[in-house]
Amino acid sequence: MKPSMKLLPPLALVGALALVPVTASSFAAADTTNYQELERFMSVYERVKANYVEPVDDHTLIKGAIDGMLAALDPHSSYAEASDFDQLKATTDGNYGGLGLSVSIEDGAVKVIAPTEDTPAWKAGIKAGDYITHINGELVYGLTLDEAVSKMRGEPGTPIKLTIVRPGRDKPFDVSMNRERIELRPVKWEIKDGVGYININTFTGNVAEQTKAALIGIDKATGGKPLGYVVDLRSNPGGLLDQAVDVADDFLDSGEIVSQRGRTKDDIERETWQFGEPPGRVIFVTFAGSKVIGVRDTYAQMGGSVAQIPSPDR
Repeated sequence: MKPSMKLLPPLALVGALALVPVTASSFAAADTTNYQELERFMSVYERVKANYVEPVDDHTLIKGAIDGMLAALDPHSSYAEASDFDQLKATTDGNYGGLGLSVSIEDGAVKVIAPTEDTPAWKAGIKAGDYITHINGELVYGLTLDEAVSKMRGEPGTPIKLTIVRPGRDKPFDVSMNRERIELRPVKWEIKDGVGYININTFTGNVAEQTKAALIGIDKATGGKPLGYVVDLRSNPGGLLDQAVDVADDFLDSGEIVSQRGRTKDDIERETWQFGEPPGRVIFVTFAGSKVIGVRDTYAQMGGSVAQIPSPDR
């Protein structure tokens, strides 16, 4: 995708700056600093374009600059093109060929957030906190998140070998498996000794609807009198915020569920309880150190509790 607008060359930028009337010296100083930084960027851009060992197109350079700019802000900000959005949608909707892993990039390394239950990665014993150093013998350190994910996906049935570095183990080790068609089952439920057990292993596009169905199923199976509920969020890597909010709404009777705060004091978006009555006493089970939206507010209002347990060895 070619950029629709071209940046002015350095000399033109300086000339444009000279033509702008400035009344405040502090404002002028800030503008001068901005243009100096743009000059530096254009200087590097032109040198790379002219002298890099291989020809490189504008899109590659500009996208790389944008990715680097957002990566410098925090680990969560990123730039998504159409292909990136399609890949994200496939992950949140399920139904793709791959391993069932949620991963992130940490200091250039591919870090496992969590394996999805009943997927090849989960069955092979991959754990949250593992680092993937090689895929089929190829070093993946320094790749972007999209590049690493693309290498792990592929046609169902095709083999793949991951080299894993696990904190606490002295040496890396290899794990081999076959890719499968990943069809997510984000919500599972059953009844144990009169208690409704709901496992939510990811927040994909239909989790809120499936959670409501689980509550209805438990209510019918217990004659409307369950002793309580256990909501199991272990190994849940997260997902769509609106789904997490809707699920939390099922267990709250009032109050704010989540808020997003911007740069200014007035820039706040809030999601609050909307409707319905909480089903009863609720216990949320999470891994120690995991972050679950709404859990603290939920158990405080419901009189329930949060049980944090160690990650089991698989």
